Amino acid sequence: MPPVIGDAVIIKNFRGSPVFAWGCYGKAIIIQMDNISTMPQGKPMKIKTLLCASLLALTGCATPTTLVPTDGSRADGTIELSYEHGEFEKPVIDLEQARQSAKERCKAWGYDDAEAFGGQRTSCAMPGGFAGCARYIVTVRYQCLGNLS
Repeated sequence: MPPVIGDAVIIKNFRGSPVFAWGCYGKAIIIQMDNISTMPQGKPMKIKTLLCASLLALTGCATPTTLVPTDGSRADGTIELSYEHGEFEKPVIDLEQARQSAKERCKAWGYDDAEAFGGQRTSCAMPGGFAGCARYIVTVRYQCLGNLS
């Protein structure tokens, strides 16, 4: 079994050369490591692993994300949907699913439909990391449409 680093693995290609491979939700990074020295017994040096892990951390990962209701007002006819993501994650949002979720909440209140105001509000949920924030909360506000029943 090859050594595993999270979603990454160091394997040998068809010529027997070490190859670093990493995949995440269909995205793959492969680094040919022919000219990088190894320690005895063919074990990769710690610095190689650190270098590759750093490279991967900086590339981020596309992460499927679902917006969930976090706030709202029946009287104002507004719904807030939010999601959370890490510093290096690249959230992939299904905006139609989010609109349907807001529409369902609005219908439960007696409205006909929902529409996004446009834009989003981002706040820091966990200070730290390289950019000053390790986790973010992103909120999108929706307006309920139609006459309140």
